[in-house]
Amino acid sequence: KVPKSINVFNSASNEIYAIKEDPENPHTKGINYITSLTQDKNGNIWIATFDRGLIRMDNTYQRFTHFVADTSRENSLSGNYLLYLHLDSFGNLWIGTWGAGLCRYDPVNKQFTTYANRKDEPNSLSGNIVEYIYETHNEGNRYLWVGTNSGLSVARLIYPTDNLSFYNFTQKDGLPGNIVYGILEDDDRNIWVSTTNGLAKLNLSDSTFNIFDHNDGLQANEFNGGACLKLTNGHMLFGGVNGFNLFHPDSIKNLPFDAPVILTGLKVMNEERYLGNNLNSPIDLQLNYQQNFFDFDFAAIHFADPAGHRYAYSMEGVDDQWVMAEDRAYARYTNLDPGKYTFRVKASNKDGKWSPHQAQMAIEIIPPFWQTWYFRALILFVLIFIIYALHRFQVKKAVEVERLRVRIASDLHDDIGAALTRISIYSEQLQQLQQKDKIRHLAQKIGAISREVISSMSDIVWSIDARNDTVEDLLHRMHDFNFKSLSDQGIKVFFEQKGLKLKKPIPAHLRQNLYYIYKEAMNNILKHSCANKVDVGIGNKSGHFEMTIRDNGKGIDLTNSHVGNGLKNMQMRAKRIKGHVEIYNNDGALVQYTGPEL
Repeated sequence: KVPKSINVFNSASNEIYAIKEDPENPHTKGINYITSLTQDKNGNIWIATFDRGLIRMDNTYQRFTHFVADTSRENSLSGNYLLYLHLDSFGNLWIGTWGAGLCRYDPVNKQFTTYANRKDEPNSLSGNIVEYIYETHNEGNRYLWVGTNSGLSVARLIYPTDNLSFYNFTQKDGLPGNIVYGILEDDDRNIWVSTTNGLAKLNLSDSTFNIFDHNDGLQANEFNGGACLKLTNGHMLFGGVNGFNLFHPDSIKNLPFDAPVILTGLKVMNEERYLGNNLNSPIDLQLNYQQNFFDFDFAAIHFADPAGHRYAYSMEGVDDQWVMAEDRAYARYTNLDPGKYTFRVKASNKDGKWSPHQAQMAIEIIPPFWQTWYFRALILFVLIFIIYALHRFQVKKAVEVERLRVRIASDLHDDIGAALTRISIYSEQLQQLQQKDKIRHLAQKIGAISREVISSMSDIVWSIDARNDTVEDLLHRMHDFNFKSLSDQGIKVFFEQKGLKLKKPIPAHLRQNLYYIYKEAMNNILKHSCANKVDVGIGNKSGHFEMTIRDNGKGIDLTNSHVGNGLKNMQMRAKRIKGHVEIYNNDGALVQYTGPEL
């Protein structure tokens, strides 16, 4: 409860009397709500009130001066809700407020300076509710320690100055609780701090904390604001919600932490796995790519304070640094990619002392076959092969086009060129003749040659037209030739085809050369055989293609130059398409072409 007055003890008379708020003296207003007292070197009593600001009472206890927050004044008190007062070794009065930060009163210039927490300034005060203020000296330097609602702050005192740079400690740095209620220094210059969550010793040599809680004998984990005192014999008193603790700092020893750390359980896809007989070094784990969900349980084997154990773990190959698990004794990993991993876990006590022992487990997740190096090498090889095949195909196509151009040029030169030359010669002869019979005869020759040119041009156009690329198109062309050339001469053609896939595409050069062989054979029959019947057989037979053309004429006279040239042309064309032509005389003539299967 907040005191209702100031009680003064007179040691000479052993009497106690009270100084209370005087309605007739407005400067005494607030004395009934006192939170902290201190006395300066002049004997003045400084009084912090809960909501009435700061009061100074002189050494006669009769005169009072009242200081309150005034927002219109730059150097006034920062707030009226005051929690703690402290006079430093320079004679400055430090005032802890509720929500308005830390205030310093300079008795020389009679001005207040405020130090508050600012989020954008890391070296500002840790919090704006100031519970306790304490001063220490070390190697000629003076330090001001401030306990706030958000941690412990310390700054070097330099006078005169209005600027303080604070270094802050919070729970992230090992403090057991962020609300600091009391601060004391022991004879070894360690700083003891009471909080809402235990007692801590700050070792200034390495800025680490030793933590103590109710398991170590504290009255409770929570202490009260300002309830601390260092006795002349070095003992310390800290008051809390359930009494107080009295101890000498030298009697508190830091015990080594050498606890073994073991894995106590493992689940893969929520199914328990056997860890082996040696929990310090469990068996290695090998899994398939679908078993990539893990739960690890672990423990430190140390029974002095198991509730104070803290853990950190790491999965090599996943975590770049240790994952701080605090007092959570398990870890979980999901959706791990195939590969090799090592899980490690270590433990510390509540003072942050890490055991040198660690538990670890090697894990290998076997990748699916499509992620293996040999499969990727195979895919790379296939891609290279496809690229190479496409390149070869393009080159082959280019070569085929070039060959086709050469063949067209050759055909145009041989057939069309020769025919046009003959037409030119006949035309010149025609111009010199006077006889009508000879003129008519040459004109007829020119007409016949012109028709041959037209037919040759039609054949060339047909052979390179991509719309005529099937076996069926070839057969239709042959039938057309029979109808236009042989039927007019009274020659009957019996045509039979077997074993052919009519819709199967065939290359232009193959189609062209087969047709020209057929046409050459038919022209020989038409011009030289005197036949009236022709039997044609076309088909695939025993893995090869065969075309036979048999007539009932007088046979083929191989000594005839025209026939010899035609035979040479057929053999040349057959060779181009990897086939051969045979000619037989037996009751007429037989022309037989044999080549690769269509």
